[in-house]
Amino acid sequence: MAKFDNYRIILKDFRAEFEGLSSKKSNEISSARSKFKESALPDELKNISAEYAPLLESSRKRALARLDGVTASMRGRNEGKFLAGFINTNLLEKMNIIANANIQLNEEELKDIARECMKSKSDFCCRKLLDIAKKSNYKMTLPNEYAANQVISETHNKIKEIIQKYDGSTKHDNLTTGDMVNIKLSVNGQFIDRLEQRYNESTVEDITISRVDPVKYYREKQEKSKEDIEIVEVSDDLGISAKPAGATSLASQFAKEYSSRMQQSGFSVNPEFE
Repeated sequence: MAKFDNYRIILKDFRAEFEGLSSKKSNEISSARSKFKESALPDELKNISAEYAPLLESSRKRALARLDGVTASMRGRNEGKFLAGFINTNLLEKMNIIANANIQLNEEELKDIARECMKSKSDFCCRKLLDIAKKSNYKMTLPNEYAANQVISETHNKIKEIIQKYDGSTKHDNLTTGDMVNIKLSVNGQFIDRLEQRYNESTVEDITISRVDPVKYYREKQEKSKEDIEIVEVSDDLGISAKPAGATSLASQFAKEYSSRMQQSGFSVNPEFE
């Protein structure tokens, strides 16, 4: 099921119901014009209009209520995926190292980090990645709740306008206003395809966040691990040492003292001891 199918269904159902009522009203008006005398016709037309007015209004109200429900659900799918002001310091440190190294990343590398950013729930890290992508000569777009909700609002308002203004017929002529022509052309719902594509590029609803028992999680993770665990140790007698630069070693001190004694005795000295 496509993400905006519920919007399509609302508009389709509203159109079918509203056009059905409008068609019945038109048929009764046509019938009245042929049956009633000119003197009695105005009252009969008023009666027909009074009969169908609440039916048509109820149709609009039902559609608007369904629209509100779908929009609220759509917004809910994008909420809570990022934490306001939260910075994932480990991920940010990793990206800072990449940025400071002046290494350009390729598309797949950027996407891998993007997945980490999205899972981190840190909008700050996502914005940092956009800067890295720009320095790697990539124009990168990432899903975000604000952009997704902008598309949802645009879709909601457009469908709402159609429901409130549509007169039940797609026919129009040179006397039809521009706004009404737009309504009549839009009632088929084709505009939803364009908006849905924009939504797919910005939505964060596909990020799932779940909580599990930490003991169970790590136990299952350990049980599923098939690789040997590599343990690296360094013994104390490996011979690694470090001293401040400029410190005099015992060997160097001995060489200098030996060189001094040889010079005093008249022997030539190996230059390497100088």
